[in-house]
Amino acid sequence: MNRRAFLRAAGVSAGGIVVLGTGGCGLIPPLPSFGEPAPEDALAWVRLTPRGEIEFWLPRAEMGQGIDTGLSQVVAEELGCGVLDIQCRYQKTDVMAPCQLTVGSQSIENYFELTAGAASTLRRELLRRASEQSGIPVDRLELRDGMVLGPDEPVALTSLISPGEEAILLTEQPLAEDLHSMRRKTRVVGKTVVAKHMDRIVTGTETFSRDVRLEGMLFGGVVQPPQLGARLEAYDEAAASKIDGVVGIVRGPKGAIGVVALTPMAVEAGLKGLKAQWTPLTPNELENVHSLMDVDAARDAKLMDHNPISRGDVDAAARSAAQTLDLRYDSPMAAHAAMEPRAGVASYDAATGELQVFTGSQDPWFMRQAISKATGISEAKVVVSNLRIGGAFGGRVLCQPSLEAAWLAYAVGKPVKVQWSREDDFRYNYVGPQFSTRIRASLDENGNIIAWHHQMVGAPILTSSMLVPPYLHWAANIPADPG
Repeated sequence: MNRRAFLRAAGVSAGGIVVLGTGGCGLIPPLPSFGEPAPEDALAWVRLTPRGEIEFWLPRAEMGQGIDTGLSQVVAEELGCGVLDIQCRYQKTDVMAPCQLTVGSQSIENYFELTAGAASTLRRELLRRASEQSGIPVDRLELRDGMVLGPDEPVALTSLISPGEEAILLTEQPLAEDLHSMRRKTRVVGKTVVAKHMDRIVTGTETFSRDVRLEGMLFGGVVQPPQLGARLEAYDEAAASKIDGVVGIVRGPKGAIGVVALTPMAVEAGLKGLKAQWTPLTPNELENVHSLMDVDAARDAKLMDHNPISRGDVDAAARSAAQTLDLRYDSPMAAHAAMEPRAGVASYDAATGELQVFTGSQDPWFMRQAISKATGISEAKVVVSNLRIGGAFGGRVLCQPSLEAAWLAYAVGKPVKVQWSREDDFRYNYVGPQFSTRIRASLDENGNIIAWHHQMVGAPILTSSMLVPPYLHWAANIPADPG
């Protein structure tokens, strides 16, 4: 009997344990998206719908930095309309080719030209169609205010779409002049405009991942350790299954245990009812962690192998100094204190084998990989819809509640929402690593710095135990971290 038949026979309310298959798991872990999209990939970002709307699929995550407004200005500039005329959509993995994860404050720098090229290519196609329809040469036509203007009557954009055409969506290689089309004198770019979606934010109608509601949606949660690295040893499945409102106990990837229930309150009661028992890190394990973050120990053991800048003779300058300051600074792991606690919603369709996930991630394509690995569903059957994020700061490359919602929904065959509390967000999120730094500065008699010696140890910020499994930690530590 397969898993789904078992659920139907037993009844999901029986609360039986379901063991998820991890057939998709291999030795290679899911990795963040680092590559840049090609110019032809960018053409899918800008399209004209039969309703005459200009859709712009934002290539990177909007998390408060305003790129939905900035890049919409670029589209509006090329297509002769206002920013509010652009229907700006957030990322969706079945609509767009993978884009680089949203980090580094590079969205305008890296995507300005690609966005302009895509919009310019669409403008050229619209003018070509209008010329073909009206018989007026392209150089006598202009795209402005949602119409094609020329010496005769304006041409509505809706008339340029052929019968049965879902949208004007181009796939050809953009021309060089399209990629460098932005005019020197701009109407929209560089000007003050009303921010995209500001009305929805002010009125509380913007949809974040925690706002998604699906028919028949259940709620879920996963047992979390009291300490990073603690090991789950035992739990009381029978007791948790008897709690009112609990409809399923699910065993997930890497030994995780989840609860699915009718209400968030029942989820919380179910998690407590499991009475999970944990084995904490041993004193030796804790000491090993702390010793790796000791700049003096690393220096004495000659483990500081990256030397990005070495200029002059620091020791000679120090011997002639009037004063030397030698100080050590240690910073702990720090949570990314975003305004919006993490949440995710997922729904599995057994008929199509498709898993829909609604998330707020800095990299929805990375989320798709991680979900595929956790459930064994092929990436082609996983569709991730990214929503606006209430702050990220590097902490939402992986949005854990969305991953948890995915394997819980796949197990029970119903939509599941996982919503972390503010406390959960600080206890369990993807944290910034601790650092240990020693700075020795030598000053002359006038207080000028004549020598500066700066040593630092810290964990990598782009590869962590959350993203890289233990058997690949050695590889993650090889490259120098530019952060």
